[in-house]
Amino acid sequence: MMFEGLKSRASQMLGLRSDEKGASSSSSSATATSLFSSFSPRSVAASCKAKGNEMFARRDFAGAIDAYTEGIDAFPIDPSTGKPAVYFEKRYPEDNLLAVLHSNRSAALVSMEPEGSSRSKEDLCKDALRDAEQAIALEPTWPKAYSRKGNALSGLKKFRLAAKEFAKGMAKHKALLQAERSRHEKELAALKAQASSQVDEYLRLMNENKSLKRQLEDFNLVLGNQSKKLA
Repeated sequence: MMFEGLKSRASQMLGLRSDEKGASSSSSSATATSLFSSFSPRSVAASCKAKGNEMFARRDFAGAIDAYTEGIDAFPIDPSTGKPAVYFEKRYPEDNLLAVLHSNRSAALVSMEPEGSSRSKEDLCKDALRDAEQAIALEPTWPKAYSRKGNALSGLKKFRLAAKEFAKGMAKHKALLQAERSRHEKELAALKAQASSQVDEYLRLMNENKSLKRQLEDFNLVLGNQSKKLA
């Protein structure tokens, strides 16, 4: 597995050996574990994405493709499914770094001209289409993935199919906006309910305090009268 290979690489960088003993070995192993975390699929993917985006902005599409490919290759394969194992949590579709890398590589492939590649424009767009479809498979709710597929189909002169993908992307975008609005409304309702509950609790405590105050006044009155009798 690539994960093990990365961990081994971290150990080699620190000069660790299997026969090391004692506290020094334990300390070095801990350092290796810490270093290994920097080679996790998420960190490698994020680094490669940033590098690829910089190259894309400079119109170095070949370099961007290489960077995105390196990020994609950082994800190990799940042997039980034969698919990439994705090790991260996400809140929004664009948090799925593996889907983003495929999507961005698709954009770079479509943008690349045959003069800067050994492949024809058609071949580049076919590869871009495969990447876009992979992004959709990884993140079906992400509108941009459908836009990438539409661009790839446009490059292949399949304009009717491209229009359908753009329409799907618009529908996904609308669904995401509605879901986000619903989430905000639920959060607002929860905050209002919490505030209302706190107000009710405050009023309850105020009433309890008033009741206790009256009881104390009654006790003082009774005890005061009793003390006068004893005097």
